[in-house]
Amino acid sequence: ESEARLASQISNIYRNFIIMCLAFSFNHGCVVSCLAYATAELGNELGGYGSGCLYVFYALTAFLLSKPIVSMIGPKNGLLAGVGGYCVYVGGFLFALVVPSLAWPVFLVSASIGGIAGGLLWTSQGRYFARNAKLYSELTS
Repeated sequence: ESEARLASQISNIYRNFIIMCLAFSFNHGCVVSCLAYATAELGNELGGYGSGCLYVFYALTAFLLSKPIVSMIGPKNGLLAGVGGYCVYVGGFLFALVVPSLAWPVFLVSASIGGIAGGLLWTSQGRYFARNAKLYSELTS
């Protein structure tokens, strides 16, 4: 029974790792696509300012806030917050395309949220991968 339980734990850790990788990749692909199309679809000015907001907030969050926040909430919740924030960015991009009269405030705010989310997401992803690798190693050694 203990061997079956161990095999189940190893399988669960591996499955969770693969699911996380796929979900993370899909989410990141959506964000990068919006970044790539921002200036083409929203114009040079709004697209450029939006991308600038995203990267400024990303850098500030990554350098100053991500470690203490992820330490407080944990890597799983950090991943959820980061993915959620990235979804806000993608949603803001789509909203700006559909409702041009509100494009500026919506896209700049959503890009700023996306930047904060990115700072949390990459730190959380690193901690999640490290924790997952450690658990897998401990169970398979």
